[in-house]
Amino acid sequence: MTGLSISSAIRDSEWFTTVFKKLAPMKGPTVQKKRKGKKTMSTNISALNELEGFIGGCLVDSETGLMLASEGGGKIDLEAASALNTQVVKAKLSAMSALKLNDVIEDILITLGKQYHLIRPLASAPTVFIYLALDRKSSNLGLARIKLKSVESNITL
Repeated sequence: MTGLSISSAIRDSEWFTTVFKKLAPMKGPTVQKKRKGKKTMSTNISALNELEGFIGGCLVDSETGLMLASEGGGKIDLEAASALNTQVVKAKLSAMSALKLNDVIEDILITLGKQYHLIRPLASAPTVFIYLALDRKSSNLGLARIKLKSVESNITL
């Protein structure tokens, strides 16, 4: 490899490009991918920004803990929140199994002193969830749950 370092050769390789595109979190108002012979993939969660008290949100694959899309964040590290809330979802599923509850998680609410955290697995793909953080003083929990359900309905994987 004349004139190329090993790292640049790897970075320019087809393998790296394929893997990076799968692992890199998708940011922005609309992220859509057209797959051959399949529906358009949409991970658009930007409508969460419209919520009063919005701090941040992300779309997460709970099998890997990887963030698929994100909005906002501010003081919250959404990468860490993705991985850590994956453990919350897995713990709840484990508890439901141990209790022999034949049901699905609609959403998980965590109420903190200053914030609400909502976790909503997708009905169409239960291993993927939306995580939403809101300022408790300025948000409306009922409206947030309605908006979260609406955003979920527009996600196509």
